[in-house]
Amino acid sequence: MPEAIAAAFPNAAHQRCLVHIQRNIAQAVRVKDRAEICGDFREVYTQETEAETKAKFDEFTEKWGVTYPHLIKKVMETRGLFTYLGFPKAMWQSIRTSNAIESFNSELQRYSNHRILFNSEANQMIVLTSCIADYNNACKKKKEKYIQELTEEERATLGFDILQRPRAGAESKTQTFLQVSKSVVFSKYFPWKSAR
Repeated sequence: MPEAIAAAFPNAAHQRCLVHIQRNIAQAVRVKDRAEICGDFREVYTQETEAETKAKFDEFTEKWGVTYPHLIKKVMETRGLFTYLGFPKAMWQSIRTSNAIESFNSELQRYSNHRILFNSEANQMIVLTSCIADYNNACKKKKEKYIQELTEEERATLGFDILQRPRAGAESKTQTFLQVSKSVVFSKYFPWKSAR
């Protein structure tokens, strides 16, 4: 997967989900060591600075490398373990896990499971667009919080400065499309629900 992403998007940074790595570690150790090793690994990625994170990771590998040498070697060789450290601190929590992606995918699945089949490609686009709009509205406050915590320089570097310059009329056209799409979808396919 990382190779395919790198081929399509050469400048993309790849971050492994640290929660999944922690689960993999837990499955590879003795039951009596699980809580302690997971706690130690969690301490690694919840540090405040890059230097503290790397120092804590060194402590983690030294402590557990004696008991589980093959596991620790595998963890140390994992690519994309600390990619999130190259981003502003306000974004670390959302980058280091895949919870946001999994949440979004489960929301898409929930929407599409209501449908036995999609009549047409246009119908499918309307339903999925409606789902995406609902999800974006639900996550809007969280995104705004992260963006507000960034400095002006970090916003410009990451490309968030374009959010400050909306195109004329673009927002009203999008809102109109979404309202029409939602009303069509809900009235035709979910008559027992009212459009939000």
